Amino acid sequence: MKLKSIHVFFIVFVLIFSQQSQAKWHTYLQKKDFLIEYQKLENSKFTEINASIKIGGNIDDFFTILTNPEFAPMWLDKVISSELLTTLDDGSAVVLTLFESFGPVQSREMLVKSKVIEKTPDLLQINITGYNEYLPENKNRTRVKKVNVIWQAQKLDNNNIKVTYRGSFDPAGSLPAWLSNEFALTSLENSFNKLRKLKPINK
Repeated sequence: MKLKSIHVFFIVFVLIFSQQSQAKWHTYLQKKDFLIEYQKLENSKFTEINASIKIGGNIDDFFTILTNPEFAPMWLDKVISSELLTTLDDGSAVVLTLFESFGPVQSREMLVKSKVIEKTPDLLQINITGYNEYLPENKNRTRVKKVNVIWQAQKLDNNNIKVTYRGSFDPAGSLPAWLSNEFALTSLENSFNKLRKLKPINK
């Protein structure tokens, strides 16, 4: 009887813990086939964003859009340019992306490693992490720090995929955290809206 009680307590504990973990996420936007939510990062003043959207196309379409620097200014909000600098021995691509200034936000640059974790006709996962040690910072721009992003695309049917983003970063500079967090959410919303309208192109 005592063992059974312990087992029941353990199940209840797991359920409560799971609910508390899920409760950390707050909804920023929820429409048909489009969701953006956020949560506070542990030991940080910045937030992590989780977002998903259904778009037309296939895995190869999205792979091309995500990995070809020419497409970046077409759909990523505030992006001026994106440049592939080199490819590392492990297959990671080193990419430098420049962002325009707007309002009180100074122009920024993001230096990252982008690595394909999985790519099949049904699933794509690309991890993006900061790689600031590769180049010294540009004195005329603010270098984004602590980039940690996962992009994923999953096939739904012959004409649609579900694109998922989960990521966080430190924009650095003097921008207040609350304003930076708000910009991150609105910027991702703009990017996803542009992505949904972008005609799939394979090059």
